[in-house]
Amino acid sequence: KLSAEPAVDAAPGTTSETVDVLGQAPSVRKILKFAIPAIGVWLCGPLLSLIDTSAVGVLAGTAHQAALNPAVAVTDYAALLIAFMYTGTTNLVAAAKSKD
Repeated sequence: KLSAEPAVDAAPGTTSETVDVLGQAPSVRKILKFAIPAIGVWLCGPLLSLIDTSAVGVLAGTAHQAALNPAVAVTDYAALLIAFMYTGTTNLVAAAKSKD
């Protein structure tokens, strides 16, 4: 049975929303199982930009690399803007659904 009170063995400051069904806070292993792929997703963009820049620098030359760098910056910032918009939209939809 879940209650509004934190479990006895939960970490200080945790609430019933942060405690799982068994009444225990998530283990470090569970947190790492979620966090490592999430960090990998955020590192993919800069890593791919670095690979593109190095490949163009080696294969095409400095003039092509000079043209690539602004395009990479625009693409990276556009991706961050889209990520901001879908995060905000998800929050708005969740808030609207909770009112129903």
